[in-house]
Amino acid sequence: MLEGEPALTAGPRAGDRLPDAAIEVDGHPAYMQEAVIRNGLTLLLCGDPRAWDSTSLHELRRRYGALVATCNLSTDGADGSWRDVNGDAYLRLGVRDAAQYLVRPDGYIAFRSAGRTFHALDRYLAEWYLAAV
Repeated sequence: MLEGEPALTAGPRAGDRLPDAAIEVDGHPAYMQEAVIRNGLTLLLCGDPRAWDSTSLHELRRRYGALVATCNLSTDGADGSWRDVNGDAYLRLGVRDAAQYLVRPDGYIAFRSAGRTFHALDRYLAEWYLAAV
């Protein structure tokens, strides 16, 4: 488990269980834990999905293939992202602008970081998991 840079100053830390909150997925009510937890790792990207570095995200997806599923959580549901209906999810996650949470299949946080770059996450994944290519 790793705390990446830039560091988040609030919210659950790496090693903590992902908190739950009501969200909206494809316009339907859902709970964050149910939506995130799956067989494999889930990268939960919090913040405006249009502001993430799409080239770096594409490269991360190429390298780790089916091991890491990616989902976006925003306050407005922009570009098909999940919507934090009342701001409770962002509050519980300690998100101000942007955050990344890598969640294990058991619901615990393997990695977290503020910011929109994937350098620290890529180093973490390279240390613990084999790339698909």
